[in-house]
Amino acid sequence: MGTSTSQRSPNTPEWRSVRDLYRKKPISGRTVVSAIARAVSDEFVRDMAGEAPALCLAAAVREPPSAEEVSRSPAAACARFYESVRAAIFHSTSRQAELALEAAQRLLLRGAQRGDPAQRTREFLAEYLAATFAYLCARDASDFVGGEGLATVGEEHELLDQVRQITLEAGRAAEVDALVELCTARQVELRELQAALLAVLTAVFSALRRGVARG
Repeated sequence: MGTSTSQRSPNTPEWRSVRDLYRKKPISGRTVVSAIARAVSDEFVRDMAGEAPALCLAAAVREPPSAEEVSRSPAAACARFYESVRAAIFHSTSRQAELALEAAQRLLLRGAQRGDPAQRTREFLAEYLAATFAYLCARDASDFVGGEGLATVGEEHELLDQVRQITLEAGRAAEVDALVELCTARQVELRELQAALLAVLTAVFSALRRGVARG
């Protein structure tokens, strides 16, 4: 599972503005992130808080594998995690569900099971945003490799690294107290968790659109 570039962005004025950024140097990762955040539809953001992403978040925060388990067999640790959210992922057709699973697995493999629930929540959010924005950038930027703006694949990768870093830091700076409380509650309605996740994502996207997020 990765960030496929086979599906291009919608042909809207906002997305055409994003694509125009890849045509000429200099290309600022921060400008690209802000433009993508403005181009993304409200529906796309709502789907980022769908059932499967919310379950990935809860599983990553509540029951992360131990450091010993990850060290002994990273593949087995990811497989066990996947089993805990398999039904939701299987029944979801959204790209956001795949990106949420990718984010959770990346979290596990780099040892983010350490730390308290608030830290794990921020790290999941950071990885989720980074995976999402890298996907949204890559699906169009690849068309411009070899041109004036992105002369080489290496320059495209440098831009994607910038986009990932900016959005990782935006996720880590997010206010997640209400989300943490729900993730660690003994019982919680899934819709309530989805609503809290959507509130956090909406706030982050709003900051990124204004270009005021940390990073």
